Amino acid sequence: AAVVGQTLSALFEAYANEAAAAAEDEEAVSAKGGKGGGRFLSTAEAAQLRAAHGAARRGALAAVSELAPLLSAAQLAALFAFLIGRGPFEDDDAAAHAAGVQAAMDALDSPAAGAGGVALVLPLL
Repeated sequence: AAVVGQTLSALFEAYANEAAAAAEDEEAVSAKGGKGGGRFLSTAEAAQLRAAHGAARRGALAAVSELAPLLSAAQLAALFAFLIGRGPFEDDDAAAHAAGVQAAMDALDSPAAGAGGVALVLPLL
């Protein structure tokens, strides 16, 4: 259970880091008229950067989905707090948003959630 919890925390951190990096890159490109990290980014390069950050966020959320059957009730509560409070449900990358929704659905279907899975989510809403 401890290893699963540590892995879950690392995935939350990976998602959050990629989301923050994507926001910083977008801000840098907007503020500097196309210059990210001090150099000019073409439209194609900026799109590649967005795609890379989105892929990393999707990967973290896909891994969370795979962990769902192993999570305890407390870890499920932490997962829902993360999904609702840290952004995957509001991710502007449609595929990352869908991966967040899938992770939530997989968590609700997990053995630890059982029939009371919705009770884990309601206090967060």
